[in-house]
Amino acid sequence: MTAPSLVRATRVIGARNVLRLRRSPDLIAVVAVQPVLFVLLFGFVLGGAIQVPAGDYQAFLVTGVLVQTVVFGSALAGIGMAEDLERGVVDRFRSLPVPRASIVIARVLSQQITGALGISVTAGCGLLLQWRPHGGLAGSLAAFGLLMLFGLAMSLVSVTIGCAVRSTEAAQVACYAWLFPVTFVSDAFVPTDRMAMPVRLIAEWNPMSAVTTTVRALLGDGAPAAGGWPQEHAPMLALGWCAVLIAAFLPWSVHVYQRRTAGRSRPTSAGRAKGGAGHGRCARR
Repeated sequence: MTAPSLVRATRVIGARNVLRLRRSPDLIAVVAVQPVLFVLLFGFVLGGAIQVPAGDYQAFLVTGVLVQTVVFGSALAGIGMAEDLERGVVDRFRSLPVPRASIVIARVLSQQITGALGISVTAGCGLLLQWRPHGGLAGSLAAFGLLMLFGLAMSLVSVTIGCAVRSTEAAQVACYAWLFPVTFVSDAFVPTDRMAMPVRLIAEWNPMSAVTTTVRALLGDGAPAAGGWPQEHAPMLALGWCAVLIAAFLPWSVHVYQRRTAGRSRPTSAGRAKGGAGHGRCARR
């Protein structure tokens, strides 16, 4: 495997994933509606009962939903990978001389389109509710970059899960189930200083808390008034968590994918020709 071949294969397979996304308006609708529901639910139903150090829960909430959007959106990468494995799309790819890592990387990178869409919808909803970022253009761009980086790291985790399970239905449960404690045992929606000590300790070291605190600081939405080492060094911790997740789950996801497909019989010469034609049709979709 050479770097140019990996890049070419990733580009072609990624284009196929993007074409499928363009023809899935229901998926795009879910990505767009979900953050709006969270902003409205927490902002208007529960917001009056939650106190934050800065005093403006609306700003506190919008930043949390921005991070929550990319985290929940990352599950779609694992579900999409499981669907391709179950439907035999991967067998078509295996009939072609493409690096196996390109299939995983293409899935993760193409998923960032829905992540960017979710961020845009959430920010737009916040602006309609009088939320304003105060960190300037540089801070907003840095926050967007961190959100996309974290979404990429979390997508690798989801792809690993999607390759490990045996059906799309199992992937839908497995890729979302663990995200709920990760999301709610953090400072995305409530400050950690009001949590019980064992839960607070977990929340403070939660990767999502580090990213959320950093994004709040970049957007000028403030940070918790009091906190320990994780809050004081949130930017370093956020980047560190992203680096660790990518370094750990990029090779692991490829390894799990290879194990999952190792038992599949390799296509014959006739099968390769048929698979290549199938791949062409799949890419045109």
